[in-house]
Amino acid sequence: MDNLSTNDIVLDPLSFRDRNGRLFRFNGQIYRGIFEYNASLYRRLFEQKIIQKITSRNLIIETEISDLKLGDYSLILKHRTIPFITYPHEWCSDMFKEATLLHIDLTLELGKYNLTIYDANPLNILFDWSRPIFVDFCSIVSAEDEFYWPGEASKKFYLSFIHFLSLMQHQYVNTARTLLMHSYGARTYIIKEQLDAFSAYSVNANKWRLYTRNIIDLTRNYIPLNIFNLAKNILTSKTNKNQTQKSSLSFLRKLKREVEQIQIPRFKINSLISYDNFFASLDPSPEWTTKQKSVHKILSELKPKSVLDIDSDQGWYAQLAAGCGSQVVAFDNDEACVQKLYNDAKKNNLSILPLAIDWTARDTYLNSEFITSPDQRLQCDLVMCLTIVHHLIFQRKLGFDKMFNQLFKFSKRWLLVEFIPYSELKEVIPVNNEKAMEWWEENSWYTLEEFIDVLNSEFAEVHVFPSYPDSRSMLLCDKLAN
Repeated sequence: MDNLSTNDIVLDPLSFRDRNGRLFRFNGQIYRGIFEYNASLYRRLFEQKIIQKITSRNLIIETEISDLKLGDYSLILKHRTIPFITYPHEWCSDMFKEATLLHIDLTLELGKYNLTIYDANPLNILFDWSRPIFVDFCSIVSAEDEFYWPGEASKKFYLSFIHFLSLMQHQYVNTARTLLMHSYGARTYIIKEQLDAFSAYSVNANKWRLYTRNIIDLTRNYIPLNIFNLAKNILTSKTNKNQTQKSSLSFLRKLKREVEQIQIPRFKINSLISYDNFFASLDPSPEWTTKQKSVHKILSELKPKSVLDIDSDQGWYAQLAAGCGSQVVAFDNDEACVQKLYNDAKKNNLSILPLAIDWTARDTYLNSEFITSPDQRLQCDLVMCLTIVHHLIFQRKLGFDKMFNQLFKFSKRWLLVEFIPYSELKEVIPVNNEKAMEWWEENSWYTLEEFIDVLNSEFAEVHVFPSYPDSRSMLLCDKLAN
């Protein structure tokens, strides 16, 4: 039995609002200290094998009682570590629906034991590759009167899940993501005439009535009638002291059926900007291009534990990396591409975490008391940036210095980037984009040698590999000199 001090651990900065305990790291593992007034409840749940049964259904993170001792905590739990932390505004709409259903399934399962979740918050869910998992163990409480459904517990669930899911259903995906990103930490929020504007309000009777009226009015056009009526009942309901466990479970089953019927739109991949239109076999094949062979060779020889595929498109290279044994995080700001990769990874049980992230956008790197920026939590051994240069130049107007400086932060060791020659850039300039054409005419200095010089300022070594077409080159950059 180890008696720890606060000097031995690293507190999780994002768990400060947990009323029942606190997350911390020790020796690279995740633990949770439980305060005395809830320790007996959680001990009982383990003794009665309730937690073990729920865990076996893949609803909650694998957890065990630890023999560690720390300060005033009466109980220390050890959780399985999820490799990468993500947030709901980074998920595609399919992932958000899966997370919504997971929350309902877990609440149903807990209800069998007269337990529930007091905090209906999508931040309590992480993705273990293509599978959502609930991680906020201390949100599990006894189902007292105020926690029965419908009632106060279901109001926050609607506001935190159903509202955003309904916006996504009607293709307001970017609006939903913007609202999600700004909703973290707000107990309630009011959506005004413009859906991208909101104000945070503390909960009191008058503001709650105003809030529910606005929500009901504004969501009427976005939500199917069956979901709308259900949501209206949730938002306007009062806690029923006579509510029973049986009626609460019945309500949850009905809610699950309604959510399952929500149809997430299938977005069409734009073939004009997609470079994965030739989706070859993932097994080594004579049909592979020189570029595909070079990437496979690099992945096979380096064997990076983790790979970040930036602007992953439809995900061929992400799936190639996963097939080579790497854990993969994939960024793309195209909903259709993220959807496709998520469903491919789920179907084939691949260790791939597809995320809807625009890594060049300024607000992507915002930090707050509730979230940390991607370059702090999604670092990988190898970062791949393939067929990206012209997008950065013509669409994002991002200079090489700024681009490589940011990529350097994501990379623990290697960067694999593709060089597109000056002559080819003209071919991908959007029609009638005069500024892009002016840039092309004024920057004839842009050569492979200059490209490598910029990389050498950030990396110790740069190695050149062939690509496709032959005029392009693959550059493997290493932070460590051999």
